[in-house]
Amino acid sequence: MTEATATPTDRSWFRRPLTVGVAAVLVVGLAVWAGVTLLGGNDRVIRMEVTSSTGEVEGITWRSPDDNNENHTLSGDETPIKSPWSQDVEVAAKTGPILLNALAPLGGTATCRLLVGDEVLHEDTGSPFANCMVTAQRAFPAS
Repeated sequence: MTEATATPTDRSWFRRPLTVGVAAVLVVGLAVWAGVTLLGGNDRVIRMEVTSSTGEVEGITWRSPDDNNENHTLSGDETPIKSPWSQDVEVAAKTGPILLNALAPLGGTATCRLLVGDEVLHEDTGSPFANCMVTAQRAFPAS
């Protein structure tokens, strides 16, 4: 047999393209991961939603660990708050509670909901209050 003729068990001709292909896939995968992570593609946003049986609520209060758990309150003292109501809140903290409370109108019910993307993390319906809570750890487990 001459040197130019490959034997049936000699696959060295196959190794180089395979190695280059695997390396290319790894480089592309790493670039996509870095782009998503470094450029903010992995947003840490909680969507807060409030609805009611009457189309309005008397009050909404929410808080998150990013602002030292300070309450943010919307009050319907003079005019009720129209529902549905929603607010997106960015959460940078790795730990701590995220809370949402809604005060139902007299004779009605309120529903609160905390979501990440399309996933409902907590939902509650009540009268006079609806109360929702989730931790940052549960909302963003991979972060």
